[in-house]
Amino acid sequence: MIEKFQYVLFSEWTEGPRSKVQPDQVEQDVGNYERQLFKLERQFNNSPQPRKMANRLRVQVGEFKDKMPLIQTLFNPGLRDRHWEQISSIIGQPFKPDDDTNLNKVIEMDLMSHIPKLEQISEAASKEFSLEKAMEKMKKDWQPVRRHKTRIHRFHFEFFFRSNFQLFHIVKQAHTFSQLLMIFNYYLMITSSKLRQ
Repeated sequence: MIEKFQYVLFSEWTEGPRSKVQPDQVEQDVGNYERQLFKLERQFNNSPQPRKMANRLRVQVGEFKDKMPLIQTLFNPGLRDRHWEQISSIIGQPFKPDDDTNLNKVIEMDLMSHIPKLEQISEAASKEFSLEKAMEKMKKDWQPVRRHKTRIHRFHFEFFFRSNFQLFHIVKQAHTFSQLLMIFNYYLMITSSKLRQ
């Protein structure tokens, strides 16, 4: 466990490419390491040297944990060009990560003072990313279906589904009101494009 932590912390997370660092997974792993090292310290209570080693590693984990806001904010897979433009504007210099960008380089940029503003951009990017993925899934779910026309309030909406059961199944999977709204908005988008043709 100790060797794995040292390899991951000093190699994959700090020196590896940004594309390989998954913020949620890193946060989970760091929490697990911290708990395991705390238990080890207690187990080695009567063994000074192993206890000292576990304590030293736990301190390193704590220091790394302080960098988690940078990882969560700037290693967010949902960040797009428009977000990087906003980030560049806030930090006062051009910044768009590439394959060579790693955590050590980001730390050297001394961006911690900008984190509160950067977090807002990153949170918005995460929401947009979730919507993008949901829309892609909806498009995929509705691709193979047969066309039916339904008249609603003088508008012609073109719905595509194999059967009423399939429509019921897809709507049933939308567990929240916001997901139902996204489905409805998707059909409004289809309808408006059909009406323009």
